[in-house]
Amino acid sequence: MKTKKSKTLKGEKRAKYIFTFLFIFMATNTFNSLTVFATAPAEITGGLGAILEIIEAICQGLGAIILVWGISEYGIAHSSQEGSAQAQSMKKIVGGLIVALAPSIAAAII
Repeated sequence: MKTKKSKTLKGEKRAKYIFTFLFIFMATNTFNSLTVFATAPAEITGGLGAILEIIEAICQGLGAIILVWGISEYGIAHSSQEGSAQAQSMKKIVGGLIVALAPSIAAAII
């Protein structure tokens, strides 16, 4: 009696999996076939351009802060002549330059 019940449960699970798979398959194929026409691309890209400018400004600001922090740490490490602190501050300076110039680098690559 237990074997019949377990076979029935396995069959029900299999039916649920098949139904779920078919539902997802049909839903994705239905949504892929929809065509959307954008009549005003300037309205769409205008808002994205403003967000991109804000992100670029934040990135450049953070890069400048890291750069100034690294330069000040380098000055302190140079006066105390600590080699590892100088190397660490040079890493911050280079990192700050990369972060500050990231929008320009990305624009040049793209």
